[in-house]
Amino acid sequence: MSRKIFVYSLVIFCFILSGCSPSVNEQPPVQDNSDIKDFESVTMNTPGVMEIYQGTNESLEISGDPAITSSIAAKVIDRILTISSEIDLPTNSSITYKLFVKDLSSVVLNGSGVIKIPAYTSDNLELTINGSSRMDLGDIKVSNLKFIINDSGSIAADSVNSNSVSIISKNAGAVIIESGQTADLMVELGSGTFLGADFKSTNANIDLIGSGSVQVWTVEKMDVTIDGSGNVTYFGEPTLSISINGGGQLTGGGNK
Repeated sequence: MSRKIFVYSLVIFCFILSGCSPSVNEQPPVQDNSDIKDFESVTMNTPGVMEIYQGTNESLEISGDPAITSSIAAKVIDRILTISSEIDLPTNSSITYKLFVKDLSSVVLNGSGVIKIPAYTSDNLELTINGSSRMDLGDIKVSNLKFIINDSGSIAADSVNSNSVSIISKNAGAVIIESGQTADLMVELGSGTFLGADFKSTNANIDLIGSGSVQVWTVEKMDVTIDGSGNVTYFGEPTLSISINGGGQLTGGGNK
């Protein structure tokens, strides 16, 4: 009998130590912003991870420590959804955003956050990174697609299928496209990197000013300008127009 009393007392003691809660997998509170609607652009000014899903409805869910999420405001002005904080948040803040959209023309990521877009289909989309942020893209089908990196951020895409793709990274940013194809590819780099050895383009225009690095697959025509010590490696057998000033190099990687 005394043994049963001891076990029962031990259970009660552990229950008290656990904060009087039987749940050990408590989920962070969710801030529902279901009234967010009628926007075509997104600007994220806060740390954390945002997942963007395309569908028929528009809404925003923010989850994390209430002491942090309570300072975050989401507002739509002139069809631009802006997410900001009233205070400076630590870059390692554990905040998760789930954004449901119909159609977007642009996404801007400022600071040190992460945006993930598993799949997206549209006519026009411009993705911009200011800072050391990161965008992870899945299957992207956009007629006219533009990547802009103004600092040391990175954009990585599993697959891109498009009529026109523009990549601008004048600093140390990196863009990686694992697969897909486009009719026209335009790349403007400084000290950044573009890796697209398995991303097929019909025509390509490569403008490399600085020490950047490019890997590209082009099948018909490629215009290449290298000013500085940058390197361009191309695959395929396109007709070439070449201008190299400085110690830069253009290297053929063979046909595919």
